[in-house]
Amino acid sequence: MFPDCRRERQPGLWREAYRAAVAVVNTLTPISCSGVCSGYAALPPLLRLADAHVQLTICPHPAILNPARIVSSSIWDRRSSPTKVTLTDCGWQAILTVRTNGHGRHGTNVKHASIGPIAIHLPERVETNDDLAKEHKRWDLDLIFSKTGIASRHIAKPEECASDLGVEACKKLFHEHDVDPQSIDFLLLCTQTPDYPLPTTACLMQERLGLKTSCGAMDFNLGCSGFVYGLAVADGLIRTGAVNRVLLVTAETYSKYIDKDDRSLRTIFGDGAAATLIDASETQSLSGFRFGTDGSGADTLLVTKGGARPAEDSHAPRHRQRWKSSLYMDGPALINFTVAAVPELVDQVLTASQLRNEDIDLFLMHQATKKMLQQLQERLELEDARMPISMEHYGNTVSSTIPILIDEMRSGGTVKTDTTSMLIGFGVGWSWAGCVWRETLKS
Repeated sequence: MFPDCRRERQPGLWREAYRAAVAVVNTLTPISCSGVCSGYAALPPLLRLADAHVQLTICPHPAILNPARIVSSSIWDRRSSPTKVTLTDCGWQAILTVRTNGHGRHGTNVKHASIGPIAIHLPERVETNDDLAKEHKRWDLDLIFSKTGIASRHIAKPEECASDLGVEACKKLFHEHDVDPQSIDFLLLCTQTPDYPLPTTACLMQERLGLKTSCGAMDFNLGCSGFVYGLAVADGLIRTGAVNRVLLVTAETYSKYIDKDDRSLRTIFGDGAAATLIDASETQSLSGFRFGTDGSGADTLLVTKGGARPAEDSHAPRHRQRWKSSLYMDGPALINFTVAAVPELVDQVLTASQLRNEDIDLFLMHQATKKMLQQLQERLELEDARMPISMEHYGNTVSSTIPILIDEMRSGGTVKTDTTSMLIGFGVGWSWAGCVWRETLKS
């Protein structure tokens, strides 16, 4: 664009072209929302068109030189076909081409992702703090409980893997909510404990669940932020019109990474899976997605064995590793990261959603440990009722903590139709993500 109008070389011409662009965009007000723009880097902030792909072209007009003369226009709205608006300004024409997402596979209206029913599956074996006290006489389990808020965890059998837990959660979802497996268009599996390095565990689950062969399936390796990332991916797939129904599965067996004598980890992490049905809807219920990544924190929570990188060339733990576990965790560093990153994330999500703190009924956080959440709660100045803590009988199930919490809040009547919640995930990576979710299921 602008082969003869570089800002640095001919600022006067740039100003005229820019004015033309502004005038074109102004003809489309008062429409507002978010859009996708391809054009000059300075212009995207102007192009906030609802549910549209936007392309702006500015070039010399061959004949008409009258300033600010609109040659042709067709004001765009949600019901319109592809539209061009042409305006000339001091010899320049600005052509704005808008193509709505509604021209995709599923009709003329843009769809949005909506969180449907959730099913939870936990391993049969339960390991309580009393069990650990009998096994390790020197462990002060009362003190540990006061910090973690965890009294018991579900632990997978040696032969039980993430796919097994995920499949059981999906079968429960299908049975309890009368879901036809053939209706699933895409399977998303979030796990950091896949069955194999390859093939993709989601592909194995597709076959076991009897999903159609035209169904997409993929793993993504994220931990405590994974559920929110999964919602964002599902929302994007549905908005493109490529799919109507997504099955988001979170499944972890962190216990396989933990040595039996590791006091710091064995008392925290539990195994489990959640299957969340995400359907296309006319109503937008997810908004304000924001993400964050800081790889400098990779050495605070990691497993370096089992990958392709040789041990001598792998990331080293931030501090001395005290136990034999494959999993290493620097708890204090993770708390410091969380208390610094999450309040800023909350502000970003509120801004992106055009909401105020008081508009949020519940802050549903990744359930890491009681101590970490209490520090966050104090920093965010939230009362107990607005930031529930519930991990006593599950432990930290990594990517499944938020869907388990949602399921529990729904069952208890805390989350009901139109309840507005902020979902916040944070942890290993470092990675964090948040969004606003409004409940659409009928109470």
